[in-house]
Amino acid sequence: MVYKGNQSPIPSGGAGGGFKIHAYGKTELAMMYFPGDSKDNAMRKFRFWLRVNKRLRKFITPKIKYYNPKQVRIIIDELGEPDIQ
Repeated sequence: MVYKGNQSPIPSGGAGGGFKIHAYGKTELAMMYFPGDSKDNAMRKFRFWLRVNKRLRKFITPKIKYYNPKQVRIIIDELGEPDIQ
């Protein structure tokens, strides 16, 4: 199954506009996209969506612990805003 643009099945909380662009830890950002999951499961799902998106594949690396604001913006542009409570 191929997803393009806004077809991503990742929940999006764009309506509230409460998401702030700044540096985020990988797990922290993954948990925002999958808040009901365990940290490990959220990371597994998040890595999957990074892997299937050609523009985001470069963000899958054990060397990166945090995403800088520019990287976060690229992720948000591709996946949409995470659902924040």
